[in-house]
Amino acid sequence: MAQTVSYQCPSCGGDLRFSPDRQKFACEFCGSEYTAEKIKELYPEGDEEPRGEAQAQQSAQTGQAPPQEDGEDEFSRHAVAFSCPNCGAQVMTTDTTAATECYYCHNPVVLKGRLSGEMRPQLVIPFAVSKKEVQDKFVAWCHSKWFLTNHFARETQLEKVQGVYLPFWLADCTCQGSLQGTGTNLREWRRGDTIYTEHKQYEVVREGTARFSNIPQLGLNKVDEGLVNGIWPYHLEKVEEFSMSYLSGFLAEQYNRSKEELLPVLNEQSMDYTQNLLRDTVEHYDSFRVDWARGAMTDSKWRYALFPVWLLNTTYRGKPYSFAVNGQTGAVYGTLPLSPYRLAILFGSVAVGVFLLLFLLGGMLG
Repeated sequence: MAQTVSYQCPSCGGDLRFSPDRQKFACEFCGSEYTAEKIKELYPEGDEEPRGEAQAQQSAQTGQAPPQEDGEDEFSRHAVAFSCPNCGAQVMTTDTTAATECYYCHNPVVLKGRLSGEMRPQLVIPFAVSKKEVQDKFVAWCHSKWFLTNHFARETQLEKVQGVYLPFWLADCTCQGSLQGTGTNLREWRRGDTIYTEHKQYEVVREGTARFSNIPQLGLNKVDEGLVNGIWPYHLEKVEEFSMSYLSGFLAEQYNRSKEELLPVLNEQSMDYTQNLLRDTVEHYDSFRVDWARGAMTDSKWRYALFPVWLLNTTYRGKPYSFAVNGQTGAVYGTLPLSPYRLAILFGSVAVGVFLLLFLLGGMLG
């Protein structure tokens, strides 16, 4: 059984949830508010190992489900149970969930064992955009899209918007690169009735060392990476030291893509960045062609962080649609269903315009 922690109001015992609006922890029952520093004082976080059965302990520490007997289904292999500290109900979660709420009493719960040892994040960006702001932004975003069907924003179940902390790796690295290419300058001049053209080609060599900071890598493979990339960037200067209390009232996922798995991706990205920087130093040529380029990452340093995202998964006329909102900046990204009626108006207008243009041209030529 996974060990849990729940943050209770010292005044009335109600649930404490982090409020993006006030940047404090608020009790929904008595209205008391507490700063992050006060919560850390009331609920000190240690690195002690969770107690319990050996297999549950291993599952909580590694984020992996314990070995299962042959014949068990996919759900059993990736599900972990926890006991709600508020009502005692047994609740199942996936093997990457680090914070959730009880399905029965809606008590916010943090699975402490999932955030210990190597699985403990170093950094976090707290939510700064509230659920109400997200809903308003989403509706305004939909209304700004002329080709969107009128009923979509109203029919979307906005109450299903969920605030989730997604796992990211932030990598610092150094890359050495070099390239060789051909630079060309072209000059033309006229003398009498003759036009002269002069081509001059130059061998260009560049090499250097580039250092990069905070290259982000999504640490979860069950989220659409393109959807998450659409809401970047985050303001990394506002990152905070990680505290489990920030997760209260939100969902959170732990990583299942290790830094070792992502190392080839970082290597390729850093080499591309380095080669682009080297190409940017080539100036004073009319054209430039890269003949060869190579590079190698020499070192890397990784930090594990949780970033806030509001996610909405919905269906419209039988088709699934997913949207993401940056929980810090409010940036919105997703795909929208197009209105056939409005598309027909557009294509009809274009067709009429082309017909009138051809008619006028035909009359002028006639």
